Amino acid sequence: MNAFFEGMILGLTLTVLAGPVFFALIQTGINEGFRMGWALAIGVLLCDAIYLYLAFLGINSVKVSPQMETIFSIAGGLVLLGFGLKMIFDPLPKKGGPTKSGKRHHGYLRKFFNGILINGINPFVALFWLSIAGIASVRFKSDVNANFLFFGGILVTVHSTDILKIYLSKKLRELLTSRLIIILNRIAGIAFVGFSLRLFYFGFTSASIGLNP
Repeated sequence: MNAFFEGMILGLTLTVLAGPVFFALIQTGINEGFRMGWALAIGVLLCDAIYLYLAFLGINSVKVSPQMETIFSIAGGLVLLGFGLKMIFDPLPKKGGPTKSGKRHHGYLRKFFNGILINGINPFVALFWLSIAGIASVRFKSDVNANFLFFGGILVTVHSTDILKIYLSKKLRELLTSRLIIILNRIAGIAFVGFSLRLFYFGFTSASIGLNP
């Protein structure tokens, strides 16, 4: 179960990010209720799962040698490092997602597709999941069960905390000052920098194995 818990740890890091999806969940929970917010969260979850699955298929279609592991590690580490540094030095995101509205006739299906759209149109989401798939390919190699548990740990944790955000949305709105958002994003940024350094370590370890068979 190590892989699942590693995925949970990474998933917990993602839950503190205050980006467009975060604000969309809070706003929907406040203005349209828990069920509408949950429909939005399911759309976000499906989008994440599709991106992650496609990224995993793409990476695993390449024959992974120690040299390729090094490339994946460095590339993924650079992506995570970039995300981390951006969150540390530019931690206040623009609010996105649905605007305040009292309309409740849109229905759950439309809210579900809104979740897919809000998450899917952000190119950084695809890039981020590609880096996560790279981490898994280096960390767990071709172990299908470990990869499944790792990805499952991330997605279950993120979705569970999304539901919690919706449930607590009214209280969160009162607590979410700009200062708190900056602090949360900087904490997540530091965590991402840590993950990137770990990925660099895996990459250089693989390189040394390739040079010394």
